[in-house]
Amino acid sequence: RKFAFNAVFSQRTNLARQELASAIESNGPTSKLPVYASMTEQELEDEKRYALNTDDYVEVLLDSIFTLSPAGHNPECYRIFEAVESGSIPVFSRGDLYGARHPNPQNRKALGDVAHPCKDALVDWYEAPVVVLDSWDELYPTMERLLEDPEALDEMQDRLRVWYDDYMRGVVSKFEDFMLDSTKSPVATEIERPVDSPPTFKRT
Repeated sequence: RKFAFNAVFSQRTNLARQELASAIESNGPTSKLPVYASMTEQELEDEKRYALNTDDYVEVLLDSIFTLSPAGHNPECYRIFEAVESGSIPVFSRGDLYGARHPNPQNRKALGDVAHPCKDALVDWYEAPVVVLDSWDELYPTMERLLEDPEALDEMQDRLRVWYDDYMRGVVSKFEDFMLDSTKSPVATEIERPVDSPPTFKRT
C-alpha cells in the first residue's frame, strides 16, 4: 500500500481533532512515513470544495495501511467501517474509543474530566484488533514501530477481517430479531369490567 496512514477529516466537528492535526503537521516534515492528509479547516461551503470526491477517497483508503479515526460529534463514524471494508486498520486514541473525553477542549477545561456525550458508542469495538494510542502524540513512533514488521501487520489485518465478519453477522442478526419482534401481532385480552358493561380489551 502507498500510504502508512491517512488522515481525512474536518477539524470543525470536534475541536480535539486540532490536537491530532497539530501532531501530524509538526511531525510530517521530519518523518519519512508516506502519509495522506486532508484536514480541512474551512467553513461548510468552502469545505465541500476541498473535500475528496468519493472515488479518490476510496482509493486513499485502499492505499492506506492504517486509517486515523478521531472522534467527531460521535466517536462512531462511517470512516471506521469504510476503513475496515477497504482492508485498512483503524487507529483510535484511547480517549476517543472509550468516550472518556468531551469533544470540546474548553468544556474539558471548565468541567474537568467529563465524558463524551456519546460515551460507549464504540463499546463493541473495545476488543477489536485495532490500534489504540494513549494520545495522538504516540502516532508517529507507533506507526514506525508497527511498519517494521510486515508479517505482524498481515496477521493484524487477517484478525481484523475475521473479527469484523463476526461483528457484522451479529449486527445483522440483532436487526433481524428486532424487525421480527416488531411485526408480531399484539394479543388482545379481556380486562375486568363492571357487570352489564360492554367488554373492554387491552393490548399486551
